[in-house]
Amino acid sequence: MGKFRELDPVPIIVATVFISTILAYIFLPYEDLQDTFWIFFGAAYIAGDGVSTGFLSRFDEEEREGTIVRHCCGPHPSLRCSLGIHVLVFAAVFGVYTAILQLLDSGVYPFEDILRDVILLLPFLMGMWAIGATVWNLYGR
Repeated sequence: MGKFRELDPVPIIVATVFISTILAYIFLPYEDLQDTFWIFFGAAYIAGDGVSTGFLSRFDEEEREGTIVRHCCGPHPSLRCSLGIHVLVFAAVFGVYTAILQLLDSGVYPFEDILRDVILLLPFLMGMWAIGATVWNLYGR
């Protein structure tokens, strides 16, 4: 377990998220799974990463440098602050997602199909990122 703790989690999580998102694009009917992806993202991000980040201080661990939670809540975030920030970020991502889809529905943008695919995969991608962060919070520290 000692060598696992020395690894930087970001490249591992990025590679895992990238590969799983490509596989979802190829094999899943992602347009039909939007509700499921948003539930997955909400559960993984708020209940998983939000709660595990809120408990870091109980184990004498600090939140990583450069994160919004550390910026708003400090290096030892409380559960309330961590959950609050995660709920706000979730709402902001949903708002941007909705706004971009509405703009794309106007039909005036080049590469509309590619942009729509990327936006429709956003909740899956963010959910996978949250799973990676949660696993790192629980086992990688």
